[in-house]
Amino acid sequence: MKYYFSLILLQILFLVTSCGVDSTCRKDLNVIMGVSFYKKTLSSTTNTYTTTLTSIDSLTVQGIDSLGMPVKHLSSSGVIVDSALYKNVSGVNKISLQLNKSKYATESKYVITYKKKSDTIVIVHNNSDQYLSLECGCIKVHSIDTVIVATKSFNSTKNFIESVKITNHDVNTTNAEHLQIYF
Repeated sequence: MKYYFSLILLQILFLVTSCGVDSTCRKDLNVIMGVSFYKKTLSSTTNTYTTTLTSIDSLTVQGIDSLGMPVKHLSSSGVIVDSALYKNVSGVNKISLQLNKSKYATESKYVITYKKKSDTIVIVHNNSDQYLSLECGCIKVHSIDTVIVATKSFNSTKNFIESVKITNHDVNTTNAEHLQIYF
């Protein structure tokens, strides 16, 4: 009888402790757009273009607002700080950018400077909420519609970017390439 009582007590103990609520979110909540840099080279023997992933030097990427002004933020000490996402980095062939998550935002703008020449890319996108779980809540995901390339002054002349190709329209928590920039 003592054996059965101990066995039942042990089962109740396991049942109570195994049904605990875990309120920790274990999913990735970062939604980033992957951008890679490519170079097209014309082969003189076959007269065809080959495309290669290319590392570039002296790259600066700055987010800009709807008025074309650089995005700045206020530091914890109350000083306005330049918020360049990448500042004069070297040897990079891929970058990660966040799109505008504002409720009514339909575009995100970045000035990309390479070898002292600047181009602006405007990414037109739709935002929507995606439910992950009770613990994680919702995240803002994006669907890229169009990418426009212009110089910093928004005229139609491009400085170093030849073209941009959208390779994946859906920007979510997967680590994927979404845009290919050709120069």
